[in-house]
Amino acid sequence: MKQINKIIKVANIIEEARIGGPQKRIVFIASKLRKKIYTNIIAPKKNSKEYKLFCKKLNVKINTLPLTTINKNIITIISYLIFFPYEVILLYRFLKQNHFDLVHISGGSWQFKGILASKMAGVKAIWHLNDSYTPFFLRIIFKLLSPLAAGYIFSAKKAKKYYMEFINNKKPKFIIHPPVDTQLFNPLKKYENNFKHKNLFIKKNKPIFIGTIGNINRIKGLETFIKAGSMLNKDFKNLHFIIVGKIFSSQKKYFDDLKNLCKEINFFNIDFVVNCDDVRPFLQKFDIFTITSLFETGPMTLWEAMSMKKAIVSTDVGDVKNFINDGVNGYTIKVKDEIALVEKIKKLIINVKLRKNFSVLARKTAIKKLDIKKSAKLHLEAYKTIYKN
Repeated sequence: MKQINKIIKVANIIEEARIGGPQKRIVFIASKLRKKIYTNIIAPKKNSKEYKLFCKKLNVKINTLPLTTINKNIITIISYLIFFPYEVILLYRFLKQNHFDLVHISGGSWQFKGILASKMAGVKAIWHLNDSYTPFFLRIIFKLLSPLAAGYIFSAKKAKKYYMEFINNKKPKFIIHPPVDTQLFNPLKKYENNFKHKNLFIKKNKPIFIGTIGNINRIKGLETFIKAGSMLNKDFKNLHFIIVGKIFSSQKKYFDDLKNLCKEINFFNIDFVVNCDDVRPFLQKFDIFTITSLFETGPMTLWEAMSMKKAIVSTDVGDVKNFINDGVNGYTIKVKDEIALVEKIKKLIINVKLRKNFSVLARKTAIKKLDIKKSAKLHLEAYKTIYKN
C-alpha cells in the first residue's frame, strides 16, 4: 500500500448517543489514533450529555445534531420518517462544511442517514456492521443502500457471514473485534477510593459474588441469569448476585418484569446497580462473571471482564468461542440454557483452582487478541485502504 502521511479527517456518525459498546469503541479508538487520524464524532443531541462528558474526558471531538433515533415506539417511528429527509440534509451540510476525507458509519446496518449524507457530500464511507440480526424490512433497506459504502467493517466473523448475503460487491472488507484497553482494565490496580457501591460487598459470611454487566435490555437475556441464580441458591448459602447496567426509558417495562420475576421465584440475594460510571470496581470484586445475551457479535463487557482476570461463563453468541475456549479459559453455554449456566457456575464455585486458572488465561487472551492497540492498528489500516482507493 502506498504510504499515506497526511492526517486523515474522519467523521464518525452514530445515531444513538446513549453509551454502549459502539459508543465506547469510537472514543477509545479515536483517542489511540489521534496522531494519525482526526476524528469528529457526530451524534444525536438527545441523551448526549453523558456521552459528551465521556468524549471530553478523552479529548475527542464531538458534535451533536437534532437527529431522531428510531425505536419500537410508534410515535418515534413516525417522527423518524417525517424528519428523515431534513436530518440527512443536516448531515450532508455538516460533512460539506467540514471537508472530511472519510465517513465512518458506526452504529450498525440500520443507520441509513449517514450513508446517504456521505454519498450526497461526495465523501467515501465505511460501514461498520456490529450485529448478527436485523428485522426483515431493515435488511431490505440495507441491501439497497449497501453499495453506497466504499468498504465495510464487521465486528465479528459471524457478523460478516450474516451480512455477506446482502452485500454483492468486492469492496474492501475488514473484521475488527470490539477492543479492550488492557491497561485501563488492569486487575492489579485499586479502584476503591471513589467506589460508591462498596457497601454491596461488605458481607459477614464473605459470599461468592456472581455478576453480569450491560445496559438493561431484552437481548441481554437476564432472565437466564436470574433463574440460574435461584437454582444455585438451593445448593449454596453464600452467594450474592449483582446486575450492573443502566436503564433507558425504552427498557423500563423490561426492568420491572425482571424485578417481578425475582419476587415470583423468591430470589432476593440479588442487587441491581443502575447508576454506575465505572464498572472496574465491580469487575475487581466479582468472583465469577457471566454473559447471558441472546444476540451479540462481541460483548465488550466480556472482554473487559477477561482483562480483569475473571472466571467467565458466557452464552455462545457472536465470536465468543474464538476467544473463550470452553473448559480452558472459561465456559460457553447455549442461549437461554439456565441449566447449563447453573452447572458451569457450580464447577467454578467448588473448584477454586479451576476458577483461578480460567481467570489467568482469560487475561492473557485479552492482552494477546483483544487489546485496543491491535484494534486501533486495524482501524488505521481500514481507513488508509478506503482513503487510498
